[in-house]
Amino acid sequence: TTMIGSPLLFTFLFGGPWQQAGEFAQVLAIAFAARLAVYPFTSVFPAMERMRIAGFWQVGYFLSIASLGFLTSMDIHALLWVYAAMELALYLAYLRLAWGVIEEYERRRVSAST
Repeated sequence: TTMIGSPLLFTFLFGGPWQQAGEFAQVLAIAFAARLAVYPFTSVFPAMERMRIAGFWQVGYFLSIASLGFLTSMDIHALLWVYAAMELALYLAYLRLAWGVIEEYERRRVSAST
C-alpha cells in the first residue's frame, strides 16, 4: 500500500500539506523493501566466518551513500530516486554475495562427504 497509495493515505491521515511526504514515502518504499528482503541473509557472513566480505560491502555501501552528498544540484524527488536505485542495487549485490557464500559452503560440504 505504501508504494501505491502513499500520497492519498498521507493526505487523508494528516491533511493536504502531507501529500508530498506521501510521494517521498512511495519512492523510499523501494529502498526499504530491498533492505527488508535481504536482511535475513545478513547472518550468513558471521555464521560462515566470512565477515571480510560483509565488511567490504559495508565500505562500498558507505561510500555509495556518502556520494549522494555531491548531488547538491538535484531536486529532492530525483535525489530520492537515485537513493532508492542505489539501495536496490547495493542490496541486490549483498544478496548475491550472501548467495555465493552459501554456494561455496554447499560445494565444500558435498565434496567433503564424497
